[in-house]
Amino acid sequence: MTAKEEIIKNLTVLTNNSCTSKISFIYYDILRECEIEFPADSWALARSKGYTFDQVLQNTNERTFNLLLWILRYDFDETNHAIFIQKIVLSSLWRPSNNGTSPHEDGRGLDIIKIKPNIGKEIVCASSTPSEPGFLVKIRTAAFQNKLANQYFSPWIMYYYNKEGKLIEEANRGITENERIHLTHVHFTIGK
Repeated sequence: MTAKEEIIKNLTVLTNNSCTSKISFIYYDILRECEIEFPADSWALARSKGYTFDQVLQNTNERTFNLLLWILRYDFDETNHAIFIQKIVLSSLWRPSNNGTSPHEDGRGLDIIKIKPNIGKEIVCASSTPSEPGFLVKIRTAAFQNKLANQYFSPWIMYYYNKEGKLIEEANRGITENERIHLTHVHFTIGK
């Protein structure tokens, strides 16, 4: 079963329109499980246009789910392999076109609000966290090295390839519209 199929199979839509699912993964030879939470506002645009959350998941690119699974399997703490991601809160996957050019419109966007390990502090992916957490630096760097993503926008850094194919790394100053949009979450774009 693919990551996408497992997330769809385990989906629960709650009465407040938020959704939960879970996915199993192997982490250092041990089968682990991660709860995935989708707040109601993560798919408000899709709901307003008549889509179900099942359709949101179906329209999300398979490689987006593969990136999510890769993140879950990534070495959370190199010194303590008993620490793994127990819960992740996502704010967006696929969403219907809103006359824009967002990679979410073709299912290639993954937005993360929070990451909760089984031990230790929750990682809040918002400007209220003063600097980019080390785990996010590691997955951003590795995702680009492994060609799993070609854009990473966060409250702290904008990391992407420009039109000439040069990797750009800029601080998120909260000035441009794209910078302001990404003050509340971490965004990965999957390449075409």
